[in-house]
Parts: sequence; C-alpha cells; structure tokens
Amino acid sequence: MTENPDPPKPATTEQQIRAVLERARSGDSSALPAMQQALDDHPEIWEQYGALTTHVHRSWIELIGGTDLVLKDSLTRQLDSMRTKLSGSAPSPLESLLVERILACWLQSSYADSSSARPHGLSLKQLKFATKRQETAHRGYLSAIANLAMTRKLLAETPERSSRRAGAVAAGSRSVDQAAKREPMSHDVVTVFVPSHDQLSRNKKRSRSAKES
Repeated sequence: MTENPDPPKPATTEQQIRAVLERARSGDSSALPAMQQALDDHPEIWEQYGALTTHVHRSWIELIGGTDLVLKDSLTRQLDSMRTKLSGSAPSPLESLLVERILACWLQSSYADSSSARPHGLSLKQLKFATKRQETAHRGYLSAIANLAMTRKLLAETPERSSRRAGAVAAGSRSVDQAAKREPMSHDVVTVFVPSHDQLSRNKKRSRSAKES
C-alpha cells in the first residue's frame, strides 16, 4: 500500500512566497499546491495579479512612454487621478469595471491620435491604417463613456419610479392573464386576426340597417 505524500508546507515568509510564485510562473507543476495555498492565504496577490485591466494599462503606458520614465510615471498618476474623478465616492462594481474600460480606451485613443499626428515617413497604406485605427479607437472610447453614463442613469432611478413601473408591469400582467383565461391560445402559435374588406362592409351594412330601423 502506497502512502500519500505529505502536503507541502505553506509558504509563510515573503521570500518563500516569491519563490513559490516564480516556480509556478515558470510552469513548475510541483509548485501548484503551495501556490494555491499562498493565494488562499494572501488574496491580495491574485486580486492584483489577475486584474487584467491593470496589465492592459501598464502595456499601453510602456508602449507610449518607452524609455521616458517621467512620461510613464506621469501617465500612471494621470490614470489614478482620472479613476478617482470618474468613480466618485461609492461606485458600484459595474461602474468600476466601466471606469477601467474608459481608462484603457483613453490610453489607446491617445496613442492612436499621437501616431496619426506624426505621419512622417509613412506610406499611403500605413497612413490609411493609422487613420482607421484612430477612428476605431475613438469610437471605442466614446462607447465606453456612453455605457458608463447610461449605467449611472439607470442606477440613479428613484425607488418611487421603480415601484410605479413595477406596478404598471404587474397590472399589464394581470390584464394578459385575464385575456388568456377568456380566450386560451396555443403556446406555439399566436394568430392576429385582421378583419377583411368583406367583413368591414358587412359590419357597415348592419350598422346602417340598425339605424334605419
């Protein structure tokens, strides 16, 4: 009978955690149990490492800033400032996601604008590509802003308006239920009856006869 191997000792110090994470990042599957334990014990690690929007922002900053450390640090500070202003005091999880999307689109759109503003040495084909990229990035940026504005508009609806709309929906449902009870219909097919020209003529004749009598 084979004995189960002892569970790996949890990484406790920062140096041990770093060593486990580095092994896991290099593809060492034997480090998986210790890595998972470290992530369970320190959720701040996976929260930061798994924040893809943060990686996206850093990639754009690296691309835009290049070797200019002042520009890269300034862009990071600018993002933090924009995030604070756009998020407000108590953003919902959905608002936070949309704010991060706006920041990523702002970086992308700004980079496309900057590239289009320096067309020197580009061929006609490259210029067309740069212009198309600029337009696409700008549309994405505006779309992200519009989505945040619409979300906030929906979230800002008062409970009174919501209750009125819920009451109207409930009343409509009751009317539909009553109509269904009066005239049961097939679940697969709904037929709309439109009176024909002959039917309309007969109805007019009946109405005229009733008036004459």
